[in-house]
Amino acid sequence: MLRALLVATIVGLGFVVLPIDSAVSGAATTLISDHFSHPTSTSNVNVASGGTTQTDGGPLPCLTAGPVPATPTGTIANCNLPSPDVDGSGALMLTDAGFYEESDIIYASSFPTADGLDINFDAHMYGGGGDGSIGFADGISFDLATAPPGPTTIGPPGGALGYAASGSTPGMPHGYLGVGFDEFGNYSNSVSEGSGCTDPSWEHPYAQSNQVTVRGPGNGTIGYCALSSSLEQESDPMDSIQLHGDDFSSYVHVEVVIDPTSKTYSVTLTPTTGADAGVAVPVASGPLPDSYYDAETGDLVSGHIPPQLTFAVAASSGAGNDNHEIDNFDAATKTDTPLTTLALSGTGPASAGLNGSFNLVFTPSVTSKQAEALPVTMDDTLPSNEALTAEPFGTGWDCSATDMTNNVVECVYTPTSGVTGALPAVTIPTKFTSGTIGSSVTDTATVFSSDSLAPASADVSVMLVSVFVPPPSTPNQPSQPQPPPTQPQPPPTQPTPPPTPTPPGPTPPGPTPSPVTPAPVHLFQPVTTVMPTPTPTPTPIPTPVTVPMASLTLSSPAIIPGGSTTASGTGCAPQSPVVLSILSHTVATTTANQVGDFSAPVSPPSGSGQFRVVATCGAVQLTAFLEVVASAESSNPEGGAAVFCVFVLVGVILLRGQFSTSSRQRRRRRRTAADILGTSGD
Repeated sequence: MLRALLVATIVGLGFVVLPIDSAVSGAATTLISDHFSHPTSTSNVNVASGGTTQTDGGPLPCLTAGPVPATPTGTIANCNLPSPDVDGSGALMLTDAGFYEESDIIYASSFPTADGLDINFDAHMYGGGGDGSIGFADGISFDLATAPPGPTTIGPPGGALGYAASGSTPGMPHGYLGVGFDEFGNYSNSVSEGSGCTDPSWEHPYAQSNQVTVRGPGNGTIGYCALSSSLEQESDPMDSIQLHGDDFSSYVHVEVVIDPTSKTYSVTLTPTTGADAGVAVPVASGPLPDSYYDAETGDLVSGHIPPQLTFAVAASSGAGNDNHEIDNFDAATKTDTPLTTLALSGTGPASAGLNGSFNLVFTPSVTSKQAEALPVTMDDTLPSNEALTAEPFGTGWDCSATDMTNNVVECVYTPTSGVTGALPAVTIPTKFTSGTIGSSVTDTATVFSSDSLAPASADVSVMLVSVFVPPPSTPNQPSQPQPPPTQPQPPPTQPTPPPTPTPPGPTPPGPTPSPVTPAPVHLFQPVTTVMPTPTPTPTPIPTPVTVPMASLTLSSPAIIPGGSTTASGTGCAPQSPVVLSILSHTVATTTANQVGDFSAPVSPPSGSGQFRVVATCGAVQLTAFLEVVASAESSNPEGGAAVFCVFVLVGVILLRGQFSTSSRQRRRRRRTAADILGTSGD
């Protein structure tokens, strides 16, 4: 019940009570708190390939609580069950005991590894049974992948549990660790891996049911090798723990810990039934892999753990089936070391011409009170119609890892001591190599460190307005003085003027035309063909188009949950309507002023992490990134009243619980495989 007191506002006293476990210990920074208990969710997640469908045609994954909203909202669909769970008591359904189902959620944010990770959730597996000859299947996987960017697809269903490769079918892109809660047993089977693996002695080419197995880094069809398992322990801890339960109430609590200090990982289960009910049992552990697949290039990086990771949860069934659900998902740092918060801003010219070099300038900054003492990395993959003209540079930045051939920028700044505020700017010399006159091209750079709460990004848009023309060099207009002829020339019939440009006017007749000087050619002048004419006339020089810089900035790029910031932008058409949205949902509307500027307050959805704020005005779309940081506040003399009120509130809840416990004992009965098979007539 204490964990249920997430954020309570005491109206009479005017203060906020933080989560009890976080406020008391003050030890960790909360990264995610998604309980999936309500009919809608605005969790910052993606669903690979749009998910799949339930047996009755509904969406997967989905939320089991009701009432079902009349208008679909949020990032996760509602299951629309005939008898939904009560609001506040729901879960995230991944499969519904149908055959050959698979679904997942992938967090759109990434999280630092420098201070460790402590992830907790409840796994519910119940109600299936296959066709009588095949048992419960297949299971749930909790997966870690390198980021940014995070994966947008997962691995195959069945024994691979959405993480590992299977034959020629690739696994989760740039996976780092995949923890499989394996009911049927094929996740610990040697067929659920890619190439290049040396199988441990406990891994067999046949199913090992009711086991927990951890697989390591993989990308495509390479890797995903077995690292550790409950199978390898001398006394199998899973002998007294059953992953499959009788109903929703018989579940296992999962804790996965990543410890960069000892460079280890561990998996612990706490069952709610059986001989070990309520006892935390270590089931798998081992050293962290010291290599990973780069999220941008796919290259294998050796000698390090990833600076940033993201989370995914997947489940699947096959010829066997089961209900697979999770709830009470929480992630926090393992240590009490404060995290830094980074920001990034970018500038560039309003317009540029084809093949004319211009500079993009990005300025990172440390916006947290906690100074940044670890290396800061800035990455930028240029758009396809831009190319680097020189290696990027900036005071104190090492950009030697930049790939000039593929136009991939990588620059590293190593502080000599802890720094706050703006860091030196990075200049990226670039040019347009193609494009349509009048089109805008957006370049996005990202900055992060191994102890930053999340990566920060910035966009710079430049318009292609005209074509660059190099100075002409023709036989009639040599660019360098020519040597005198080496052969005797016949005497001219008329005096020949010296080889200097002739002023405008008629050209005297003769066997050889006199040199003609074309009109001056300027940068960003449209391409034209200069032809000698009897009477040259001045060529008007076009005036370069001046386009206001389109940008979106936030008054506070990092806020706490429930807070707000002001989004201000430029570059819209005058008096045009502006719509601001987060996660595809409108959070504010306004109207641009006479010069195309606008401003409006915005508030993000619940939860923490990085959110993209999008401002749309006609054909113009601007973006900025907002960090929502959930962190504990230190105690102070005025906190005594807050603690007293919390215990009063807890006492009231406990007292009420004595009178209402019986009314909450009943739990919904989900459809079992027998129900499904019975209704089908088999």
